[in-house]
Amino acid sequence: MAAAALGMALDAMHIWGPGLPPQKIYSKLLLPLFRLLAYLGVGLLVGQIVETLGWTTRLAQWVRPLTRWGHLKDESGAAFISSFVSGIVANTMLMGFYRDEKLTRKELVLTYILNNGLPVYLVHLPTTLFVVSSLAGSAGIVYLLITFIAACLRSLGR
Repeated sequence: MAAAALGMALDAMHIWGPGLPPQKIYSKLLLPLFRLLAYLGVGLLVGQIVETLGWTTRLAQWVRPLTRWGHLKDESGAAFISSFVSGIVANTMLMGFYRDEKLTRKELVLTYILNNGLPVYLVHLPTTLFVVSSLAGSAGIVYLLITFIAACLRSLGR
C-alpha cells in the first residue's frame, strides 16, 4: 500500500519509470529509510537514558584528564566517551547539556569538534577495515593507517 502510494507520488513528479516496480521502491528506498530511522531512534533513546540516569559523571571520570586539559566540563567528557559508541548518542547528549545550560556554546562547539576526530574514526573502523582491505589489499591497510594518523592529529590539534 505504502509502496503503491509512493509510486503514484513519484509518477506525478515524473521520476517513476516503467522499469521501477513498487517492490523495488520498497526494498531499495523505504526499507533502508526505516532502518535508518530505527537506528536514530535507538541512539536518541540511549542518549536520553544515559543522561536521565545520571551516568554522565561516571562516564566523564574516564576522560577527566583530557577534559581538564581542554578546560571542558564533565558533561563534555561524557559526550566524548559516548562518541566512541555512537555519534548520535554523543550529539544528543551535547544538545541536551546545552539546552539545560550545563555547557556554554563554546564548550558545545569544542566538544563537537573533538568528538569528530578519533572517536568517529574508531566507530567506523571495523566496517571500513574489512571493506578497504578486501578491495585494496595492502594498499588499503596503508590507507587506513594514514587516515588513523590524520584522525589522531585532528583530535589533538583542536
